[in-house]
Amino acid sequence: MVKFIAKVVSSLWLFAGKDKRRSMRYRVESWLWGRSVRRTAKSVGKHLIMHGPAVVTPTTTIGDYVGFDHVRIHGGGDVTIGSHTFISENTLIYSQNHDYDTGELIPFGFKY
Repeated sequence: MVKFIAKVVSSLWLFAGKDKRRSMRYRVESWLWGRSVRRTAKSVGKHLIMHGPAVVTPTTTIGDYVGFDHVRIHGGGDVTIGSHTFISENTLIYSQNHDYDTGELIPFGFKY
């Protein structure tokens, strides 16, 4: 749906060149994907650049000038992404782990 909306918006620039329309389409896609991340994340800094959809948790904090490319963040723990970071495509981040120290079973217990 995001790609369709971006294509429609970029096609409204009838008298712009092909490169200008393509650039506009990428900016609209980044803005739409960024809105979903801004709604979900705890806080997001300025200039979030999205090259694909992302899934984040409500405990995710994102700094300034951060870029994503098909990133998924899962788990119940906090995740902080610092400023001036680009996370490569198809990256998966888990912020929750089993209890390895005092678990009843080997190698871990049932508690997180």
